[in-house]
Amino acid sequence: MSRIGSALIASFTLAFGSLAVADTPRAEATKTSSRPEVDKTIASWPAKPRAVAYQMIKKYGLPQGVTPTALVWHNNGPWKRTTVYREEVPHSFPKPHTDLLEQVIDARIPPDKLDELAKYDGSVHVHRTEGELSARCDMEEMNFLALNLANDVATGKKSVAAARAAYAKNVVEFMTGEKPPAYTQGLAFKPAPGAKDPDKVTMPGAPQPATGAAASHQVDDAQVIAALITTNSNEVQLMHFVGMTSKDPKIQAFAATLKKHHAQGLMKAMQLGPQTKVQPIEAGPVLEMKEKADEGMAKLAALDGAAFDRAFVDMTIQGHERTLATIDNKLVPAATKPKVKAALTETRAAVAQHLQQAKQLQAGGAVSSR
Repeated sequence: MSRIGSALIASFTLAFGSLAVADTPRAEATKTSSRPEVDKTIASWPAKPRAVAYQMIKKYGLPQGVTPTALVWHNNGPWKRTTVYREEVPHSFPKPHTDLLEQVIDARIPPDKLDELAKYDGSVHVHRTEGELSARCDMEEMNFLALNLANDVATGKKSVAAARAAYAKNVVEFMTGEKPPAYTQGLAFKPAPGAKDPDKVTMPGAPQPATGAAASHQVDDAQVIAALITTNSNEVQLMHFVGMTSKDPKIQAFAATLKKHHAQGLMKAMQLGPQTKVQPIEAGPVLEMKEKADEGMAKLAALDGAAFDRAFVDMTIQGHERTLATIDNKLVPAATKPKVKAALTETRAAVAQHLQQAKQLQAGGAVSSR
């Protein structure tokens, strides 16, 4: 296998084979919690997180999200999100305390300032892709202070050393002065909604999201190549998951075979763009493929044991039948370049073979009834 091929498989294995761990609950809650629910949840929490939780409730009302380890508010006051954590994280800057209150705003931070912010305060976090800046301390006033000084660093108003010195000075003034420093009383700058930074595609041959007229453009070679990449990457992801989840040896072997075949197909599909000088575009049938794959994965992930295995085989049959129909009815008529047509022919043959194998697996009762 070539170095490029190995790199592509490694990249997709990493993307599909691991879960990113976020330090803040991300799901948007649909309703406000009840006071009895909150009281019951945090009754066993340590005293300090419990006290901060009730302070936030008094100021912002009941949270929208309640879990055994965190309370979450959305769009409360100046904050995009506020989270009180059960767990306290020891932090020594500028004096020993514990971090348990995280508050988030929308902000666009220049990438070349990320290292400086990390040196300034390890409890200030930049979520570049989401366009968010957060601070985590034990008081809301200290989060205001941390973010105001972070903005000074990001905009070049202060050096890291100056910001750290200013933080310590402001804390002393807050603790001992008659009037709290302005930097502890609110944001001294405006958050920047819409600051998400999806970054740039750097993998040769990878599809680009459709924008403008391309989003509604008729199916062409650009979408066909993207569809070939998508159908193979969807299957690599699914088979990786099934291989880790199923306990049935025949299911595991079948999933391993399909993962290998689709990984090979993925490598070839990723090379089509550079070979044909066509930039793959995610639109039309590609978006349909992604949506169906996500729906199928969500249903499958909720199952266990024999029900999981049966659902997987059924899903494989239905998915491959749908893929064949898409290839025949949408992709083949749209392809014009010889290499793209050849790739479609090869992919169709593999999909048809996998469909036949899945039907044999189903008919032969290979899926156990455990």
